[in-house]
Amino acid sequence: MLSLCCLLVAIASVSAGGNSKSGPPVEGFFVTEFLKLVLIPTRIIVHIDVGTHKGIVGGSRAQNCQFPSIVYLEIFNQPTDFSYSACGGTLVDATHVLTAAHCVEGKVRRIKVNIGSNNKRSPGSQSTTVSKFVIHGGYVGTKYVVKNDIAMLTLNTRVREARCVKFAKLASKGETFGTSRCIAAGWGKFAYKGQSPDQLFKVTLPAIPADVCKRRSKMRISDGILCAGDFTAGGTSTCQGDSGGPLYCRNRSYQTVLAGVTSFGSRCNGEVSAFTDVGYFRDWIDSNLVTTITVSQIGHIPQIGYISKAKRNSSEDC
Repeated sequence: MLSLCCLLVAIASVSAGGNSKSGPPVEGFFVTEFLKLVLIPTRIIVHIDVGTHKGIVGGSRAQNCQFPSIVYLEIFNQPTDFSYSACGGTLVDATHVLTAAHCVEGKVRRIKVNIGSNNKRSPGSQSTTVSKFVIHGGYVGTKYVVKNDIAMLTLNTRVREARCVKFAKLASKGETFGTSRCIAAGWGKFAYKGQSPDQLFKVTLPAIPADVCKRRSKMRISDGILCAGDFTAGGTSTCQGDSGGPLYCRNRSYQTVLAGVTSFGSRCNGEVSAFTDVGYFRDWIDSNLVTTITVSQIGHIPQIGYISKAKRNSSEDC
């Protein structure tokens, strides 16, 4: 399939380096344990496909232009144009979208970005495509643990702010939200194995302090995760179909900021949802907004350059 010379293939085990993981599996993450080759310069890294994306349960339909920074991502596999997944994302400036790492992990051929529309079937006013993306190098997505689930997409064309298109204000470095009431939005399913809507939906979720979430959640909560929701089954939550979408919260100055990126949760049953904490990863985000990265065509990814800027563990070194 690939014509490569002088490269070593680093095989990562399903347990992320061969060590057995303690604690219960991450509920709601249905891991297809087949190996996917993700080509980056000088090496091939084997990744695991984390197949659950999340959406809205128990919410309500969003008003037109209510969330002008949210975007809908349609992700196409290679070598064909089979549309294998869809995610949400958040527009953070004229050329960048923040989303979840597991949304773009794997052999991505191209990504369409629908901007400025609540209807995922209707092209937005400034829809475009992605030229390259960066996945956090410390990203782990297995049945037992998910961490550093964040990625930055670079757009092919510049986006202009308009009535229904705005850049999100990011949470400050280290900013926390206590028990503030936050809002998650997306096009995900209404129930586990349910249907996904064409229209954007929203749900109000209270933020949960990190120490409380780690102590009470059945899921494995690592640093860099922001929890929202409650511990009562059957309530509101995120669900399948919209990973990578935004969690908006109000800060101490009463400004609405992007506080989280939808990551994982418990089978759409109304329990706590987990989001990648934007304030925790603010340094990583800022570095990928100001740094110009030039990527040539890599392997069998003719339209999108994949970069991992992290230090690799010993099992992945060439």
